[in-house]
Amino acid sequence: TLPHIAVGDHVTGKNEVTGPLRVACLGGGRSEKGFSHLQAIIDETRDDLLSTGRIQFVVQSKPMRLWRHRPRMAFRTGGQPISKARFSSLPSNDEVVFCRHPLPTDAYRRLLTDLDLGLFLYDRESYQNRCSGVLTELLVLGKVVIVPGGTWLGSQVDLPNYDYLSSLVSQLSLISTARVPITEPNLSVSSKAEIGEHHGTAGICVPRNATTASVKLHAVANGIDPVRLQTRQLNSAGKTVREQVHLVFGGESAAPQQLVHLIPGTARLVCDCTFLGRQLRVAGDVKFVFFQQPSSTHRTPPLGCAGLSFANHASIPQLLRDVVTHFEHYQQHAQQLARRWRQVHDPLTTLRLLT
Repeated sequence: TLPHIAVGDHVTGKNEVTGPLRVACLGGGRSEKGFSHLQAIIDETRDDLLSTGRIQFVVQSKPMRLWRHRPRMAFRTGGQPISKARFSSLPSNDEVVFCRHPLPTDAYRRLLTDLDLGLFLYDRESYQNRCSGVLTELLVLGKVVIVPGGTWLGSQVDLPNYDYLSSLVSQLSLISTARVPITEPNLSVSSKAEIGEHHGTAGICVPRNATTASVKLHAVANGIDPVRLQTRQLNSAGKTVREQVHLVFGGESAAPQQLVHLIPGTARLVCDCTFLGRQLRVAGDVKFVFFQQPSSTHRTPPLGCAGLSFANHASIPQLLRDVVTHFEHYQQHAQQLARRWRQVHDPLTTLRLLT
């Protein structure tokens, strides 16, 4: 199968954003595309992102496919439920804009060009090893994307993000670095795990003046199954004050990383590693790097660069907030990724490799 590349102009991100960022959920609205999660995300972001005019959701689907999700999605726009009769006409407002699927070619191209961020709510199990035509179009056009982690889709942004996180060493004030062995109380090292979930843990005390930490997993996976990296910030009483989860494709992410914004008063940082499926592993460890944010910088560093991947749908609102806060940063890196990605996945390149 040849890669699917958008027809038309490439790298069309807006240099200046006027008005809300347009966050798009595109496609036919099938159940595996996760449209049933959209209402919860709309509700969670309404107060700080939607009602303030910072973002606007653009939803493309066949009307009756969206209507089938109504037990899990009330389709409230502006806080008001939408009846089936009104829904058939796809009402829009300043917060949520509905557009039909499919659109004529020219209208669809204009839709892609005018977007700022692609939101892919796809089910991880259904899309673990699948591509997405819409994703390839948005990547080629230099759009920022949020995609499911632990999938091929997620690996397209995870790998550039790991390079970005490694570059933070030169941008922030380094405090300390340590590698802590992963403890596996129920699984001996270098043994073959049965199918299931197998856990390992590593933890370290947080330096008093640290504001940011990078967590990097060094372990051998089988190259097929995902690995879940969960960080927990504990206060001096041992109570968890914040959790953050990162789900990565085991094969293409030999050393997955996660950026952690530390809450003031965090005394200990713990990393829980969960290996999903059948994994053949040797001894591994977690590298903790602690930074102090320069006093002249008021904003925390972005969590990623060209896009972000999510471990669960509940984490998407926080990822959206990070992209909105640092949108110029994400947009610049997305356009850089587009040039490299288009070159690697161009159908003509694939044909040359096959002949």
